[in-house]
Amino acid sequence: MQEKIYQVVRFYQNDRSSRVQRKNLSLKEARAWCNDPETSSSTKEALQSPKTQARYTLNRLHWFDGYTEQVK
Repeated sequence: MQEKIYQVVRFYQNDRSSRVQRKNLSLKEARAWCNDPETSSSTKEALQSPKTQARYTLNRLHWFDGYTEQVK
């Protein structure tokens, strides 16, 4: 049986299209990515990061990263 692979997807508020952030991850890697406080615009830690704050200010949208099983 082959191990499933996952991709991390950034989901945006409103009608903006989601986009893939990372591909070919194990479930453990995908969960670790999504558990990072900087993978959501609504966390205090994320908004304190200059890189993330700039991205949020530029987009003016809330976003979060989630993972899905990657289709081969």
